[in-house]
Amino acid sequence: MGKYALWLSLVASLSLLLGLFLILPGDLPKAERIANIQLQTPLRILSEDGKLIAEYGEKRRIPVLFEDVPDAQVQAFLAAEDSRFYNHPGVDFKGLARGVVQLLTTGRIRSGGSTITMQVAKNYFLSPERTIKRKLTEIFLAIQIEQELTKSEILELYFNKIYLGHRAYGIAAAAQVYYGKSISELTLAEQAMLAGLPKAPSKYNPLSDPERALIRRNWILDRMALLGYISAEEISLAKEQPITARYYGQRSELNAPYVADMAREEMLARYGEGTYTDGYEITVTVNSELQRAATSALRNGLEAYDKRHGFSGAESKTDPDKAVPEVQGALVSLDVHSGAIRALQGGYDFHHSKFNRATKARRQPGSTFKPFIYLAGLEKGLTAASRMNDAPVVFDNGTGGWRPQNSGGRYKGAIPLRQALYESRNMVSIRLLDHIGLSYAEEFLGRFGFDVSAQDRNLALALGSAALTPLQVVKGYGMLANGGYDLEPYLIEQVKQNGRLIYQRADTPRSEPVVDPRSVFILQSMLKDVIQKGTGRRARVLGRQDLAGKTGTTNDQHDAWFSGFNGNLATSVWVGFDEPKTLGKYEFGGRAALPVWIDYMGRALQNETEFDMPMPEGVVTSRISLETGLPTLDPSNSYFEFFRAEHAPRLDQLVNSKRVNDLEEMMLF
Repeated sequence: MGKYALWLSLVASLSLLLGLFLILPGDLPKAERIANIQLQTPLRILSEDGKLIAEYGEKRRIPVLFEDVPDAQVQAFLAAEDSRFYNHPGVDFKGLARGVVQLLTTGRIRSGGSTITMQVAKNYFLSPERTIKRKLTEIFLAIQIEQELTKSEILELYFNKIYLGHRAYGIAAAAQVYYGKSISELTLAEQAMLAGLPKAPSKYNPLSDPERALIRRNWILDRMALLGYISAEEISLAKEQPITARYYGQRSELNAPYVADMAREEMLARYGEGTYTDGYEITVTVNSELQRAATSALRNGLEAYDKRHGFSGAESKTDPDKAVPEVQGALVSLDVHSGAIRALQGGYDFHHSKFNRATKARRQPGSTFKPFIYLAGLEKGLTAASRMNDAPVVFDNGTGGWRPQNSGGRYKGAIPLRQALYESRNMVSIRLLDHIGLSYAEEFLGRFGFDVSAQDRNLALALGSAALTPLQVVKGYGMLANGGYDLEPYLIEQVKQNGRLIYQRADTPRSEPVVDPRSVFILQSMLKDVIQKGTGRRARVLGRQDLAGKTGTTNDQHDAWFSGFNGNLATSVWVGFDEPKTLGKYEFGGRAALPVWIDYMGRALQNETEFDMPMPEGVVTSRISLETGLPTLDPSNSYFEFFRAEHAPRLDQLVNSKRVNDLEEMMLF
């Protein structure tokens, strides 16, 4: 039998030599190409603090460096697949000859056919067809690869390419799929289990056939002991371990599917379909803690609304025991200095509705739009102390007259712009827009990115009739927060491809402000009054003096808003139904949206010191009479108001009571 085996081995060797003549040199792929081969690696999206948000791609793969693979894991694969790996030139001729003997004597090869290097050659260059020519090509390629690469480099390629079942390519992905761990966290028993998979990923799979997988695992442990890799005690302890594998879906450390989908769409626009396979890893601007706060705050707010109205909502696709409210909402939060999106939630549940309301839902912003009209008025020369008439008026719109009203139907007569804004007086806002003119207002609003040219050109613009997304609204508020400088919201901070940085968002130099920072400072003080004594006073619960904002409610309570900021962070919240209908009686911005904003900002700013926009040069204060809106020296019934220096009242404007009525009449329009 020994002579027979020797003869067969000789035949095997002659067969190899014959193969040299069967394959033309030009038919062989160049082994040096392997260094440039692109693994099909899925798109990975990380938060700015390194939390995995999502992966997109058919193949689950987490590239790993050889030096990061534990020694025991390497030894487990060598024991299972190629124990003479470090001693052969890419082909184990003894094992190959043994395989030929088996083929000739039994009609099939049971062992000894393929080395790890040959598997690398096959996986990277060749098709899975089972022919003699392909096998010979595999052998010659393996020899070439050994000449081009070190053993460690070959193992790294192997560990990243090998298919291990359940869409897991490479050992790092398999560790996550079967154990929810990184490779450095695996036990010896788990390492041996992974090493048993390459031979037949479905046959020896611990999820599909745990009994057979257990037998394979223990055989590998025995082999490791036989080769001197582990001690008798280690093998005994490892064999006692039960199978702990179970299927772990996509490992996500941060639930932010709306953010992930936005990033995915932007990557597709930049890099095309290769986005899903070419090893891209992107870091977005979203902070994990702020994102969790945003998701929680919006859901809490929508559930509270749902509870107030006794709605059952729709069944959730992610949790059958939890109903999804029919009412929807969105929250967007920006860094007001850079435009980086720090948190974004586009609805209650992405899996129930993938429509991103934060970026795609164009809704009327209502009174949250008023600050921009007031700022335009300040730029036109009005002041926070300018008085306008809060009284009914009828405008001829060609269809019988437009009769706007204040919420609640109450009017106060002549009041300063400051009071009109924090009490959200519709009639004053309309008169203000009429005073500055629609043409000027449209040009001014364009500086904040609001294109209102497609809207009906009328004074309803003062009440927020333009259709805007929450992202557009928060951009405008971010510019109010940063002193009037242009701001471009962005999500992607950097892009790496296979570990190499290929894109890093550059800091853009700050241009000139689009509006006088002094006017912005004065408007900020007016918006702070919204919180301290106006429609947003519920936010006083946060106990901060650096908060400013504005409520918003549209006709029949179809949309509820609150947008606000401090010196670093601007946040807009919208609540409404996808198919517009009333939110119900008393569901104004201060009730439906403001609690969401408070919940989020309370957590977002809990460790942040108060930060205000510094007062620009050229802003002065003057004591103003609450009764007349005129300068006074009387400390009673008066307050200090901010003015641009050139618009500050002069001492010679001080008047006696006999002239007050005449002057007040002049200021009504």
